[in-house]
Amino acid sequence: MNGHFLSREINNEPAKFRRLLNKLNKEVDFINIEKAVELISSGKATEVKKTLLAFTFDDGFDDCYYSLAPVLEEYGINACFFINPNFVAGSKEYIKNFVINTVSTPNKRPMDWEQITNLKDRGFVIGSHTKDHVRLSELDDHDIKCQVEDSKYIIEKKLGIKCEYFAWPYGQFKDITEKALIIVEEHHKYVFSGCDYKNYFSYEGKVFNRRHFEACWSFNELKYFLSFTRKY
Repeated sequence: MNGHFLSREINNEPAKFRRLLNKLNKEVDFINIEKAVELISSGKATEVKKTLLAFTFDDGFDDCYYSLAPVLEEYGINACFFINPNFVAGSKEYIKNFVINTVSTPNKRPMDWEQITNLKDRGFVIGSHTKDHVRLSELDDHDIKCQVEDSKYIIEKKLGIKCEYFAWPYGQFKDITEKALIIVEEHHKYVFSGCDYKNYFSYEGKVFNRRHFEACWSFNELKYFLSFTRKY
C-alpha cells in the first residue's frame, strides 16, 4: 500500500492511523517492505495463505516522521519513504511552490535531513522520488538523468547508505517512458509504480505495483481493495 500523508491539513495526531491499523491487523499480517519485495521477487507471495501488507509513502512530508513511523513501530514494522531531496532542503519559496503547485497539498511540510536520518537509523527504508517530483515522461534524456542520478547521489551522501528503491512521481504508466525506466533501472534495484495494483509486476517483472491509500482513509475502503486477488 502506498500513501502520502496523514491528512491534507497540518495534523500530526496519529490516532486515526493507529485505529486503521488496529482494524487491519485483525484481517492481515503486516510485514517489512524488504520482506514484501523479497516475496514478490521470488514468486513466493502466492504461497502465503494470509494477506500480507507492507507500506510505502511518497513525497517525504513530516507526517512520516511525527505520525506514521511511530505508529508503524508499534506494530513492529517499517516502511519505505520515497523522498525528493530538493523538497527536503528547499527554500521557503521552493517548498511553497512544491506543496501548492506540484503535489497539491498546500498545508504540508517536508521532513528535514535530521529526521530522515533518524528514520533510517530506526530501520526505515529511504528511497528516491526524483529531485523535484517531476514527470519523467516530459523530460529529455539529460534531464531524466539529472533527476534520477542526482537524487540518488544526494540521498546516499546524506545518509551514508545505498539507495536501491525508486518510485517515479505521479506513479501512472503515462508518467514514465521505457527509456526513462531504463535509466532508472541502471541506478536502482527496485522500481515502484502507483497503479495496476491487481498485478504484482508490470513491464515484464521490472516494476512493483502499489495500491494507493491514505492513512486517513476508512477501514472499509482498504478492505475493499485488499479483497482483490493479485496476479503475476
